[in-house]
Amino acid sequence: MPVLRIGLVADTHGVFDPALESPLAGVSSILHAGDVGNHGGAGGVLAHFTSIAPTTAVRGNVDDDAEAAELLPENVLLTLNGWRVLLLHILDSAAGRAAVAVHRPVDVVIHGHSHSYSVVHSVIHHGNAPTASPAAPAAAAASAAAGTGWRLAVNPGSAGPARFSLGRSAAVLTLPPKGSGEPTVQRVFIHDPLYKWALTTTAANRRQHEADAGDEDIDGGSGVSAAAGAGGPAGLANADAERTLLRIKQKLEGVEAGEGEARGVEGQVQQLLADAADPDKLCRMYIGWQAWV
Repeated sequence: MPVLRIGLVADTHGVFDPALESPLAGVSSILHAGDVGNHGGAGGVLAHFTSIAPTTAVRGNVDDDAEAAELLPENVLLTLNGWRVLLLHILDSAAGRAAVAVHRPVDVVIHGHSHSYSVVHSVIHHGNAPTASPAAPAAAAASAAAGTGWRLAVNPGSAGPARFSLGRSAAVLTLPPKGSGEPTVQRVFIHDPLYKWALTTTAANRRQHEADAGDEDIDGGSGVSAAAGAGGPAGLANADAERTLLRIKQKLEGVEAGEGEARGVEGQVQQLLADAADPDKLCRMYIGWQAWV
């Protein structure tokens, strides 16, 4: 059996980020650990992931509409290369512990909800206390409460709009044939926090759900007109690519937003430090952030 590379995502909350297409290219399948939509929209998000690879998803706490109830089960047990993989939304919950108990022994649990990336290793034998990384003690406690629990629990983090001042990420799980090696997990950061996002969360969501955005400017004030993005998703992608290339060129030239004189390396570093200390600019580094002061 070949080694499997499996994409892991969670908490997209109704938004598919095209930045996921590259890191997930070539995976054999994708597992989505819930909160696919946001009180609706799960089907559209799943369609995007399915275009990359066959996708299995479960229901999260905001997947509470009729479409999600029809499309998404509460949990799913898969056998992949001989490994028993349990997919659910909230591991540290009564329902999560019950699912582990029903399906035990479980080799790998994929879960979400916290929007925080974590990888926790645990023993699987009844009565033994799990060994957990400091990143997710709550998940380790869930394993202990379940008795015979899981060997590996992975939360890929949130792939949707950023919340709680947490970064956005996904993960790739590598599963060799069971008995020939151990599972490994690679974290995927969805975007560089130094990139200046021109779109608000609302505008990004509107881009995704509108087939033709030619009649309105949803560029968020970046200087690219609606006409540049006319022609549906392909035109929008081209406009985004052109804007990104322009910004890269400006960065390489040391010019901030196309204005001012070119800076050297020291000047650019000083500008980054100044931006990091400016609450108004800091809150724009991640979608959904607000200034703290």
